[in-house]
Amino acid sequence: MEGHPALSDAGMIVERCIQEIPLHYPCVQVLQYNVMPNHVHIILQIAEGNTATLSKVVGQMKQAVSRTIGKSIWQKSYHDHVIRGEQDYLKIWNYVVYNHKKWKEDCFFEK
Repeated sequence: MEGHPALSDAGMIVERCIQEIPLHYPCVQVLQYNVMPNHVHIILQIAEGNTATLSKVVGQMKQAVSRTIGKSIWQKSYHDHVIRGEQDYLKIWNYVVYNHKKWKEDCFFEK
């Protein structure tokens, strides 16, 4: 992505694990994601009528990253938002796609 901060080794592992979510959960689509230096945004679509839950999917992805890195880099919980309707989807999608452009304004940004 243009203007996106370069991913660290850990960031590349996070990106790979996000991309692999559908391999572990075929009923889940990764519609969009953005790996930032200190957080991640993911839009997931989980098909109805299956046993996958957001908690299971995110937990498994976080575990896979932690196993690969050799330690946990995650906070205990996460913030989620149920997207309701096309207007909400477009707002969230734009936020996820363009969030990296605000990275220099983040309180954790270091030159």
